[in-house]
Amino acid sequence: MVLALSRGFAAHASRPQGVIRFEQAFSGLKFIFGLWCEPARDDIAVNSRDNMMENYQLAVIGSGSGGAEAALLAAKNGFRVALIEKERLGGTRLHRGCYAVRALHASGRMFREFLGSGKFGIEADLLRNSLVDWMKSQRAASNRLADELKADLEKLGVKILSGTGSLAGQHIVRVTGEWGDNTDIEAEHIFISTGSRPDYRSTPGSRIINSDDLIQRIDPPSDLLVVGGGYVGCEFAAIYRQFGCQVTVAEQAERLLPSWDETVSKHVASQLTASGVELMLGAEIDVKNLPLEAGSPIVTRPDGSEMAPDLILVATGRSPNVESLGLEALGIAAKPFIEVDAQLRTAQRHIFAIGDVNGLNMLDSSATAQARVACEAITGGDSIFSSRWVPRYLDTDPPVAAVGWMEHEAEVADFNVEVQTESVKLVTSDNRTVVEPSLTQVKLIVEQQTRQLRGCVIIGQQASEVINVAALAIQSGLNARDISRLLLVHPSVSVAFQRCAAKFA
Repeated sequence: MVLALSRGFAAHASRPQGVIRFEQAFSGLKFIFGLWCEPARDDIAVNSRDNMMENYQLAVIGSGSGGAEAALLAAKNGFRVALIEKERLGGTRLHRGCYAVRALHASGRMFREFLGSGKFGIEADLLRNSLVDWMKSQRAASNRLADELKADLEKLGVKILSGTGSLAGQHIVRVTGEWGDNTDIEAEHIFISTGSRPDYRSTPGSRIINSDDLIQRIDPPSDLLVVGGGYVGCEFAAIYRQFGCQVTVAEQAERLLPSWDETVSKHVASQLTASGVELMLGAEIDVKNLPLEAGSPIVTRPDGSEMAPDLILVATGRSPNVESLGLEALGIAAKPFIEVDAQLRTAQRHIFAIGDVNGLNMLDSSATAQARVACEAITGGDSIFSSRWVPRYLDTDPPVAAVGWMEHEAEVADFNVEVQTESVKLVTSDNRTVVEPSLTQVKLIVEQQTRQLRGCVIIGQQASEVINVAALAIQSGLNARDISRLLLVHPSVSVAFQRCAAKFA
């Protein structure tokens, strides 16, 4: 499990901040020329003096979820920190990831509600205006969050450097500016948090694009084909169906979301089908070699019929941003993701890789957890990272969330567990459920011998909030009886979680 910061970090924070070397004979002195100091590693100190480089205890390359969390956490604990970012502060999370996608989904929901209200208007114009308004709102929100992040970093004394970061030596990070100018800094520890990008690279004017490009479009397609039935593909399929687009999802596996619990796969497939999305399961589509007709790609269905979608979204995976980092020169392996140990260390123990770039678990919550583990590791802590205990969330209608062991995983691992489910329509804290109760489905997986909670799946509104309760219960070692005796607010969705736990009694 992900453990909290140890007392080692707090102790390290009390050390003096300056690193000033006068002569080797005076390295033990605690006061020189009126400045408090501490002995430093010889190579760091000598190089800093000779080359006039700025010296930091931690340099972070990339300001996404993991990088920002690491910089903030280290700075709060007294470290001298430099944060390098080549684009906008906040990375994918704020500008192209979960915040942007959820804002788009909210716009889709409002669009459908507006059409259903009976107000007059031409649907095509409403849709275009809705997307334009969404893009304005999303950019305003992203810029506000980025500004808040910058203010937090500067308040803690983090040095923000604009440019592309690369490894120029064991402890040297080179920052290359927009015009090719280089600035070298030295750091005792280095965190690589450069994130990832869609596997498929779009070309200008093409009708085959990736999720980064789709989220920037204000011209909605009338017919969208989504290649890939993972969480990205399913979320965009649900969103664009709400906008009234004809949507087809093609997945080469025999079910959607093959890495999720089968209950989730069946539910999402049922919901998408009910909304009018066409599913093509067991269909492998080679997007690089599709025939074209009048500029439109032609796709053959499994039954032999053809379709010519206006737009194809390729959502088949992501690749790490590792190019030009200088990994090979330092013997750091990337195949294609950077290889790390349980503390996120690379082959160079003072260099860590956190977040999407290591491919362990490509979620914002995972990157944040990894940042905490890595920050503790640089002070001698022994916390390790495990993907299994990171909650994950799917922004469909209704939302889905999961954490811990899934039923099929336990079966494959021969892990003795018991499973209970609960499906109930609840009146919750959302006042609308008084008229239309909210359907919530829960699946709990407990260890057979101890009855401790080991896994949870939630389908329904406020799933993200309930899964946080489940994650806390797992990390606290609570068993089913403990959960059934918790005092909870009524009415709330968490009641379904508690009811399900009571079934193990």
